[in-house]
Amino acid sequence: MKGTLFSRRKGYWVLVSPSLLFVLLASAVASGQENQVQGRSATVTYLKGKGEVQRGQSALWEIIRVGSVLREGDRGRTFDATRLELTLEDRSVIRFGERTNFVLVQVKGNSRTGQSNSRVFLLLGKIWANVNKTVGLSSTFEIQTQTAIAGTRATIYRLSLLDDKSTVVKVYEGSIKIASAPKEVPPPAVESGLQEVPGPAEIPLPFHEVSMEEWTEIVGAMEQITISPQGIPGKREKILTEVGEEEWVAWNKEKDKGVPF
Repeated sequence: MKGTLFSRRKGYWVLVSPSLLFVLLASAVASGQENQVQGRSATVTYLKGKGEVQRGQSALWEIIRVGSVLREGDRGRTFDATRLELTLEDRSVIRFGERTNFVLVQVKGNSRTGQSNSRVFLLLGKIWANVNKTVGLSSTFEIQTQTAIAGTRATIYRLSLLDDKSTVVKVYEGSIKIASAPKEVPPPAVESGLQEVPGPAEIPLPFHEVSMEEWTEIVGAMEQITISPQGIPGKREKILTEVGEEEWVAWNKEKDKGVPF
């Protein structure tokens, strides 16, 4: 019959129109591309204490549990005596200490190319990152604060945003490029009303006025750098002590022994 194709299924010949066949093929191609593009989420693989997540534009906070999935645009926070670990699709691991407030700005991965691109905006607290060494060459992993952005492809480092809004970055393996934060990217909105929760501290507004000067530093293994609340970088120094953070550093190093890369 003109305008139709014949397809045999289970011993029968079935008439299939060319338009329907085109739709089915297009759907299959789209499905294959969608399967290649993974990510846009991170999974809670460790939790001690209490954590919460605010989904996208929602005003509600939900309890985080092991197995919970956080997605792009979600905001998380931890409370006193809390440790939270997220594992990305590329198996990179990020851990958050107590009283930490953050936003998953970007979490993307592609199974075909091995490329992944992730960015976390740290509003307050501390984060430890162990970035997968086997991901694609064009992959990126970034942690950003109001004053600086630390980018890397494969390394182990930690970043702390202190109460005075100064940023401390310490690198333990590999190296990172740290630069002034893009001025066109404002900090994620901070809603009012956090003070009633006895956990993460409220982020005071307004933020410190930040220097418009652009700068870039390369921080190598066992080096550290401090960025002032105004966004002015100090000198790179060797990591000599971990005063007040000994237990946090030792715990992360022990956890890193179980990271599969």
